[in-house]
Amino acid sequence: MNYNSFFGFSDSPFLDVPDLRFFYLTKDHEALLAELAGFISARRGIAVVSGEDGVGKTMAAQALIQRLPPGCQLLALARPEAEPLAIPLLIGQALAINLRERNVVNLTPLTEAVQAAARQGVNFVVLLDDAHLLTDQHLEEIYVLSQMAYQDQQLLPVILVGRKGLVQKLASTANRRLQALIQKNLVLPPLPFEETGRYIDHRLQQVGSSYQACFADGCTGQLFSRTGGIPRRINQVCDQALTRAWQANRPRVSRDLLSKKEPDSPYKSLTPPPRWRLLKISTFLAGALLVGLVGSYVYLNYFSPALKAPPQVAATPAPPLTSLVVPPPAPPPTASAPSTPA
Repeated sequence: MNYNSFFGFSDSPFLDVPDLRFFYLTKDHEALLAELAGFISARRGIAVVSGEDGVGKTMAAQALIQRLPPGCQLLALARPEAEPLAIPLLIGQALAINLRERNVVNLTPLTEAVQAAARQGVNFVVLLDDAHLLTDQHLEEIYVLSQMAYQDQQLLPVILVGRKGLVQKLASTANRRLQALIQKNLVLPPLPFEETGRYIDHRLQQVGSSYQACFADGCTGQLFSRTGGIPRRINQVCDQALTRAWQANRPRVSRDLLSKKEPDSPYKSLTPPPRWRLLKISTFLAGALLVGLVGSYVYLNYFSPALKAPPQVAATPAPPLTSLVVPPPAPPPTASAPSTPA
């Protein structure tokens, strides 16, 4: 038994798997998908989608499949191996084309197959997730594939999806040629505060429940401060909070259950320390200072060696004060009369 049956869920609402049933479309997601749809229609260059780990980039990429123009097919590639021409080999595998001939990779069959599909009105778009892990060699292969064109349109436009480090990787000197091909540089932000509760409610509605039925009033702020609006973190915190509520036989998650730290969570709480913790720290510091002062007093008065007093020097008695008589000034000398010569 788990909390699904306890709360009456038809399925686990917070599993960390890309399931489009739980895709929550915000304004930021709507804008991102609209930009990517326009990029695919133009069929020129490279589009870059970046964001923090767990923000929902993979889910948005899967939702893009439902918005592809008619006749467009998305080739979602797995992480390529660290070998020469790994990306063309993955594309050939996705199109069921064998590009290896006696340990040599031949790109001609790939070019011919993509051009033949374009003549029949079928266009491909390559999507690479975890693109921040691509090597410079992989990015050079993407540049070579981007040169394939038909009737002034790129045969294989590429969408690179990865973490924030992807932007820095593409800006390096080694990938200077690729930079000129980037037509879209999009960022998917975390959920804002007002969308956090709605996101949780959306996932719970897919399993037959709601946010109000499972979380007490006042939990949204704590959920947002602990997760920063990152959907993957929200899923982890909600999953463990529901587990604690089930184990405590509580019908809803309360703030005290959310305040408990998950020992297996890699994310640190963003909540500031409560007042009692600050008071406890202040009391400890004051006690330590008091103990130090008492210890210094005891040591100086009972354990420290007595200081030898300096030898006493007999003081010379000061002369008694007497009245000070100032003698009158001497009269000025009188000039003697000049002697008369005899």
